[in-house]
Amino acid sequence: MNDILVQLDDLPDEILLYIFKKLYNDEVIYSLMGINQRLNRIAKDTTSTRRLCLFEYCIVDDFAFPLSDSILDRFCSKFLPEIGHQIESLFLERTSIERVLRATNYPYLNYLGLCNINYKLALSLFDELHVCVSNMDECLYMLDGRIDQLCVLYIIFKSIKFRSSNIEHTQKLLPNLRIFSLSCDEKILEFDKSIMPLLHRMINLEELHLNIIVKCNDKYFDGDILKKNILIYMPRLHKFTFSIYSIINHNDQINLPLTKKYIRETFKDLFFNNQIISCIDHFQEEGFIQCHIYTYPYKSYFYSNITNDFQDGLFLCVTKVSLFDERPFEYEFFP
Repeated sequence: MNDILVQLDDLPDEILLYIFKKLYNDEVIYSLMGINQRLNRIAKDTTSTRRLCLFEYCIVDDFAFPLSDSILDRFCSKFLPEIGHQIESLFLERTSIERVLRATNYPYLNYLGLCNINYKLALSLFDELHVCVSNMDECLYMLDGRIDQLCVLYIIFKSIKFRSSNIEHTQKLLPNLRIFSLSCDEKILEFDKSIMPLLHRMINLEELHLNIIVKCNDKYFDGDILKKNILIYMPRLHKFTFSIYSIINHNDQINLPLTKKYIRETFKDLFFNNQIISCIDHFQEEGFIQCHIYTYPYKSYFYSNITNDFQDGLFLCVTKVSLFDERPFEYEFFP
């Protein structure tokens, strides 16, 4: 066995990687990690760790069998803590699911395959979800009581529109949900019918994060609106960060004060530890008013529709920006 390892170790990295691509990833990791520094580095290459299957499959029976306890224990105690941050796809058998998922964190995991498991057991395993949904219907289906144990939910919406008119908010509360984050790049047309009823069900929420653009009929979002329509339903809430755009057509505007000072006053009795920033823009050609309020420091990864009313500041999390104004910009944003 030692002679074989010496001969194997004499081969160049490129040849070894080519050979290991022909083998099962779990066997490469189990056989090579810990032997020596060079083989350990090669075994931890993303070629082997990006996609990992931790069970044995029998083609004849079309059935997945668990790995032996000794092999699985070694994976959970030694290997997974080292490579968990590289795993993108993970395939598990029913008896090993909880042990493997608890072995380490998987920050880049985007596909999880579960074998020999029923639907109820699968749902019972998760108390935190980070999901991207195509429309509001998918969100309502997910929160119809099937995942009662859910504590943390981060949702990115591609669209807030309803696909079918017969989908309605269930009256079932979400008492276990503690953290909720919602982001949507698309304009929300009926916030009071889509998002607001959903928020009202989160009676024990402790953290709320909103990044939304809302088409308003007459009243823009300010501290009073947030308190009366959202915060009053969340008595346990202690952290609230947001970036909210209110879009109001000139024809829909009623005689309401719209100044930064007035908006700032509406937040003075609320619990926010963050600084509240407001930007107000009147677009005569397009025929609408845009009011942007956000908590600072700014936590969202994108900042949409920067105008000449931009308040400056340090935006460490932002990776995507867009600029929009009817007047030429008065200063350089990217010196």
